[in-house]
Amino acid sequence: MEYRQRLAGKRPKSAILWNVYLEKCVDDATMTSDEFRAVCNKALQSVNADEAYPIWKHAIDYSILHAPSETEQVFKDALKYANAMVASRIKILFVDYLNELFNEGKLSAENLRKRIVKLVDGKPNSAEFYCSLYKKEMARPEPDHKFAGLVIRTAVSEQDAASVEAVILYGMWALAHDPAQFHVVYQAGLKLFKGAELDEFMTSWTHMVQGVASDAIDEEDRCQKCDPTENKGDDRKENTGPDKAPEAEAECLCGGGHTRKSTKTKKRERNTEKTDSDVPKKKMKSPKKRRMSKQSKLSSPEKVVSEV
Repeated sequence: MEYRQRLAGKRPKSAILWNVYLEKCVDDATMTSDEFRAVCNKALQSVNADEAYPIWKHAIDYSILHAPSETEQVFKDALKYANAMVASRIKILFVDYLNELFNEGKLSAENLRKRIVKLVDGKPNSAEFYCSLYKKEMARPEPDHKFAGLVIRTAVSEQDAASVEAVILYGMWALAHDPAQFHVVYQAGLKLFKGAELDEFMTSWTHMVQGVASDAIDEEDRCQKCDPTENKGDDRKENTGPDKAPEAEAECLCGGGHTRKSTKTKKRERNTEKTDSDVPKKKMKSPKKRRMSKQSKLSSPEKVVSEV
């Protein structure tokens, strides 16, 4: 009652007071959806349009808790009546809501993608929306790298939506999936920003490049330190039994998904690689030398029989 009186009296345009009051209303199970909708409408008419995001968020939260069938209509109203800045933030909530429906099996992957693309096509969008959508896509177990690249490239190409974070994310994507565009993204960042934003971009880009280089060096070091995973005591035994599996490649201990051949496998391969030409052959004597050697044996003193 105190909040209602203050809002109706001295400070009806205070977005902070409306936010606190609506937060209490969301948890009030006695308030009907029509009553709550009326309070939200009054709040939206009272506060500045740029400060309307918390009010729309409370309306969405209330519908999810108390009137799930009305939730999508609340999202549609928010995207229709809110200004571009607030609508972009509402879109982030809408993507989260659609992902929840997908996880619960209430929305197919195809329909999920269509509805997200529709949100992307509904210009204008903020850099915050593009970056959030890109991060959510890349965090999926099997991300669609092509779609993620399209989203973040759109953010950079739209001058009003470009931000330092968006250009850095696009640079990271290009480095992994389209290296030829990496330098192009850097040049785009130099043209987009000025003053303090340019300094922020240069610093962030340098840190990004150094981080990628450091990760590559660490990965190489882990692979070089890896040892075969077989038991060293088994080297003295031949693995020839019918129930013994051939020693294939052992998994690399760095955890990077690499494989390497075991010590026994390497030794066996080196032995099988030897050809007849590698084995030293016994030197053969020529026929002439063999005859001379035979004659010398016959004429030796030990073989001559004295005549009677």
